[in-house]
Amino acid sequence: MNGMTIHCARCLNMAQQVRQLSHTDVDVAFTKNQDLRWVLIDEIGMVSDHLLGCFASALDDASNRPKRFLFRHGGQRRIFGGYNLLTFGDFQQLAPCPPGGPLFVPPGESDAPGAKQERAREAKDMFWSDSPDALNFFFEVKEQKRITDQWYATVIMECRQGYVSDENYQFLHGLPTMHAGSWQAQTQALECGEEACLRLQSEWQNNARP
Repeated sequence: MNGMTIHCARCLNMAQQVRQLSHTDVDVAFTKNQDLRWVLIDEIGMVSDHLLGCFASALDDASNRPKRFLFRHGGQRRIFGGYNLLTFGDFQQLAPCPPGGPLFVPPGESDAPGAKQERAREAKDMFWSDSPDALNFFFEVKEQKRITDQWYATVIMECRQGYVSDENYQFLHGLPTMHAGSWQAQTQALECGEEACLRLQSEWQNNARP
């Protein structure tokens, strides 16, 4: 798709500030935006509220959308310069790097005050408020399709949810476990079905008794 990072797309430096652009850079950016209709952001869970707010502000400043897309009927300016926005991601993956906070944490009184944080609050309101700038469609994918190994899928899900079972924790750290390696925590059964593996638990318990 010939995509680019958020920083590169809107000339943001690592401090999430818009770099000073020459006249040539401005002309190039304007030309790129002439055919722009949709903005797609992947891995939105790893984008901080501050970074998304800075990106939205920079995109709004460079917007050349017609007024019917840029403004609402009441004259209020639309967020993201009137461009359509699609985000994709998993909010149970890694949190974004600072500065800024994760979008999956609701806005609260503990949010830092000040004009510099206004962009972050506006970005977070897209996901948590009922304002006209909030997301108007949300689709949640619930069925796991990527991993075929049921045991590995279970471990990954436990890691994502921040709750690793005692059995899997012991196994991952090379410590003694109560069951054989093919034991499934969800079904409480051994996937291999081997008779020897089925006897292991009782044998280990008997051996551990004084």
